[in-house]
Amino acid sequence: MSNSSEIVDALVDAIGKRPDDFTLGEFRLTDEKTDLSIWIANGLWFYRVYSPFEAKLNLLQKIRLHYYIEKLKAWKACSILAVK
Repeated sequence: MSNSSEIVDALVDAIGKRPDDFTLGEFRLTDEKTDLSIWIANGLWFYRVYSPFEAKLNLLQKIRLHYYIEKLKAWKACSILAVK
């Protein structure tokens, strides 16, 4: 599981440093710089990395990633409102 732990660590770091590079859709979160896609539909119980490779995450990793995805959603919403 250390591999999936490293993936979550890198994602959390990337979300914090370069949130503009991430695209949030209804079903997935995509890092445009690395083309890494995470399935986020159906809630955190179903989070998984599915492109360009498959990786399952344990519950603690999903909870941690969920926290940062929620922060990213808030940041995206605020940045959209700030432009107008």
